[in-house]
Amino acid sequence: MQDKYAEQNLKLRQMQIKYSSMVYTLPDMYQEKNEAYTKAFNAGPNFVVGYDTFIYRTHRLEGKIIIGSNVTIGSHCTIEYSGILVIEDNAVISDGVKIFSHDHGTYEYTHNRGGAIPRKTVICNNSWIGAGSIILAGISVGKFSVVGAGSVVTHDVPDECIYAGNPAKYIADNKL
Repeated sequence: MQDKYAEQNLKLRQMQIKYSSMVYTLPDMYQEKNEAYTKAFNAGPNFVVGYDTFIYRTHRLEGKIIIGSNVTIGSHCTIEYSGILVIEDNAVISDGVKIFSHDHGTYEYTHNRGGAIPRKTVICNNSWIGAGSIILAGISVGKFSVVGAGSVVTHDVPDECIYAGNPAKYIADNKL
């Protein structure tokens, strides 16, 4: 018999494998897929997920994911929530983005779980993560902030800023 962690992960993976197909981009099946993801991850209303996107946890960490209202996650994304991952209202995560909520600290003492250290990663209200970007564990992307396509975010992004590059650096203010 499987333990609770393995059983939960298997159930989520089976759901995501079923709905990751491009066929679920067809209008009559699209809503079914989004409803399944909303229920599985207890997301707010109007949660939209592209195809071939996987949301998972690893290293037997309990993890927690909180997804707000009107959140859009594009296709081909990898969203890992072994730590705590918060995606607040109206956030847009473009195609091919990778978001992590655990790391393997070089200098920190760990004695179990393969050295995995859960972190809290936050994508704040109305932020936009450009295509192909990577958000490392423990990062906060501020409200109304933009991360340019292909960026690697290694430090917090303040509110109302545009960051881009590898590593991502301040580019400009994003004042309305």
